[in-house]
Amino acid sequence: MATEPDDAILAKAVDAYTRYSAALDLALANGDGEFEELKGLATPSFLRGLAADDVFAVNSWRSRGSTSFDSQQLVNESENQVVLQVCRDVSRVRVLDAQGTDVTPKERDDRFAVMVTLQRVDPSAPLLVAGSEPSVDASCEL
Repeated sequence: MATEPDDAILAKAVDAYTRYSAALDLALANGDGEFEELKGLATPSFLRGLAADDVFAVNSWRSRGSTSFDSQQLVNESENQVVLQVCRDVSRVRVLDAQGTDVTPKERDDRFAVMVTLQRVDPSAPLLVAGSEPSVDASCEL
């Protein structure tokens, strides 16, 4: 990837994260804590971390609605890794408990910056999400 233009690398990273985000929305709507929808879109180690930290499954929650993201920027790239910063929007997502009651935190930030790490095992392999952390140094104010 290091020989590709930045806009091509960014496009591939955005495509991979778009597919991951849609699958994550589906997995959280199912609420089973299995994350089967994310296989092939995220690294196995990242999936294990998601399952271990799944507050939705622990609380029998599920989501309704879909997330989106914008303001994507290429932060760093190397042959087998891309770091992307995005502004994630969860304003159309509600968190529901087992009875279907809305338990969405009232103090939740609906837009926030996220630093996404994507990796591939070799240059011909697809990019997989390997990490997703809040980006404290960025703002997503509209």
